[in-house]
Amino acid sequence: MSSELIRLLSVGLPVFVSPAVQSAKRYRSVIRGWEPERKIFLVVPGDNEKFPARMMNQEAVFRFLHEGQACAFKSVVIRGAVAETGRFGEIQIAWPESIETVHVRRSPRVSVEYPCTFRWGAGPQHAAIVMDLSEGGCSIEFSLDTPPEAEADLDLTFCLPGELPVNPTATVKSVSRKGDAWRAGCQFREMDDVTAGNIRLTIVESMSATRVKGRVVVVLGENSPEVREAVTLLRNDGIESIVAPSILSIGYLLLSRDVNGLIIFDGAREIATPDLCRLVKGTPRLENLPICVVGFPDDVGFTDCDARYILWTNAQDVATAIVANWSSAAPAGAAG
Repeated sequence: MSSELIRLLSVGLPVFVSPAVQSAKRYRSVIRGWEPERKIFLVVPGDNEKFPARMMNQEAVFRFLHEGQACAFKSVVIRGAVAETGRFGEIQIAWPESIETVHVRRSPRVSVEYPCTFRWGAGPQHAAIVMDLSEGGCSIEFSLDTPPEAEADLDLTFCLPGELPVNPTATVKSVSRKGDAWRAGCQFREMDDVTAGNIRLTIVESMSATRVKGRVVVVLGENSPEVREAVTLLRNDGIESIVAPSILSIGYLLLSRDVNGLIIFDGAREIATPDLCRLVKGTPRLENLPICVVGFPDDVGFTDCDARYILWTNAQDVATAIVANWSSAAPAGAAG
């Protein structure tokens, strides 16, 4: 893993940092250097909010982009340089144990709602809302008697999550009426590399949140390299996989989280799988929970459990079958 991470890192690489606990707070930083297998150094640009001192010894999530790949890893803050404000201007983090990557399309578009101001020509500033965002442009919604015409150049100002200001210049490509408001589709024209990188990171995070929401599964089974590979492939496809450490933890995980299903890897038949399936299906709020059993022949007599069988072939084929089975499944468990 060390050589793979070193290949992805570079000095000056922009990185978003967020606490591992559920939080919308994010901090922008850049890579300053690293010591392989030991630690990574990050520094906060002068125009951005410093890391809070309470992040010391806490786990955080670090996200960045590399040649069309969205990359993420978890690590612990092991040291910070305290600025005069009592916050960290730079931090050192432990070398991560693993890193996840996923390929990102060139210009995906995501739905957002960011307060915005815009102007065209020598006119005044007008209030608007950015309604969707891509690397190449955005659409804005506003209320004016007379909207800008197609091909008008706009100066836009809005903030990305984390209070990151962006000021792109854009050309109006379309104008349409939306009830009492107008909506203008805009194509970005002039943008510095830092702004472009921040917009791309924001899109990646938004896409990730959209994919994972409502598509969470609990995984139980043998801890083999093949199963770990299948779980990694599921996560790359946007299905968040929570690995259960034991059978005893299954009930708690299924009932305390909004989950879409249970996956049981048991090629070695070490689990009383039919009994476990019947137990899950007999639990209130889990009656309709999809169950996928991987590794069994399909003649094991699960007919009263309503479980899906997938014969183990390889990690990629199994992950593909699971994604097809659950990509549209509705959450069960904590609902209700």
